[in-house]
Amino acid sequence: MSDAGRGCVVCGGRERRHQRSQNGYAIVRCTDCGLRFLDPQPTEAELTALYGEYYYVSPDSRQRGYEGYATEAENWRRTFRDRLRDLPATHGRLLDVGAATGFFVEQANAIGWDAVGI
Repeated sequence: MSDAGRGCVVCGGRERRHQRSQNGYAIVRCTDCGLRFLDPQPTEAELTALYGEYYYVSPDSRQRGYEGYATEAENWRRTFRDRLRDLPATHGRLLDVGAATGFFVEQANAIGWDAVGI
């Protein structure tokens, strides 16, 4: 898939391939550097709606914010292990942008990825 608009935010490449769609967003892969990203990028209003004051609310609704991650650590680790199994590869480099407490990075490294988070 080619896009005449904005290029890859990492390398500027304009060629990308559709990987999958999720929650109404297309996830594409830059054919030059391999970065996977949303295309098109969410608008400022969409980001505000996604990451507002109550971005994280624990399933039992007793905890709001990142404190809930710590109390539900094992549930998150299990969730992230399951998500990692769905990836097409089981190794390579992985960057988790918005890594929160780092459980996803932790689980990725545990199964062989070279993962970092910011």
